[in-house]
Amino acid sequence: MRAVTPEQVKRRMEVARENRLANQTAQAIDPGDLRLIFAFEVAKKLDGGRAAILTPERRQALVEDGARRGLKPFDANLVIAMVQHAAREGQAAQSPEVTSLLPLVPISRAESAFFTPGVLFGIASVAAMVLFLILKNFVAQ
Repeated sequence: MRAVTPEQVKRRMEVARENRLANQTAQAIDPGDLRLIFAFEVAKKLDGGRAAILTPERRQALVEDGARRGLKPFDANLVIAMVQHAAREGQAAQSPEVTSLLPLVPISRAESAFFTPGVLFGIASVAAMVLFLILKNFVAQ
């Protein structure tokens, strides 16, 4: 039987740590979670590889996108910082280091995030159309 080297022990411990983090992440955050989706959007907007550069214009657009999704500006910036930090460490947005922290970011308007101005306008348009048709049929009689 071969002796296990300290380097092998270290690698095995790192693998075990990653497995524990992955297990916690799998239980902590749903793949459809808007914070995770927002983190992926942030990762797409970063430039410069590990430099993780984000222009002020892109940051502002991301913060506005986060607000539409139900995140407060501070919380959107927090997710941006998490993703930038991970990228600078050579990790992806879906890494356990990011996904294990995302549940700490509150969702301020999760239940009302669906009702964006566009959705509300669409609902109002359909309601107006139905009202018009009802009134048209009522007057025709």
